[in-house]
Amino acid sequence: SGVNLDGDGHTGSDVMKIDVDHPSPEFARPISHQAKASASGFWNESPGHNPEMAVDSSSGTRWAAERSARAAWLAVDLGKEKDIRRIRVEEPAEYARISRFDIQVKDASGQWQTIATGRTINGCKEFALTQPVRGREFRVNVIEASDSPTLSEFQLFQD
Repeated sequence: SGVNLDGDGHTGSDVMKIDVDHPSPEFARPISHQAKASASGFWNESPGHNPEMAVDSSSGTRWAAERSARAAWLAVDLGKEKDIRRIRVEEPAEYARISRFDIQVKDASGQWQTIATGRTINGCKEFALTQPVRGREFRVNVIEASDSPTLSEFQLFQD
């Protein structure tokens, strides 16, 4: 299930893609701001690449997976279930490593369900959901990357 956001032949109506080269100023603070973040691992050879860096509302910091990783995930726990209507994912353009990813929500049985799929991020991608998705935990699951995946922001919005 889920919707492909890059026009490679899959169809669906759950999610609409909005590519934003220069995102507009935020109208609302993301509900993921400073939420509990976790990851499959992180680049520990230099400070400041832990999962929390992707939920600090700063494009100047970033989470980075381990040096040898070519697939990884970054998750956010909102603390309680909330309805999400918009998602923003930022990858520093100078890295542009991610070539395939899923946005997922954890269901009541503890399984990850794909709500959207995408290819490159290369800067910023925003996803406006046509129907709200209710959940407590959401993640970006990077399936394929040319080098260690890195994200400067993973933001969830209720608006």
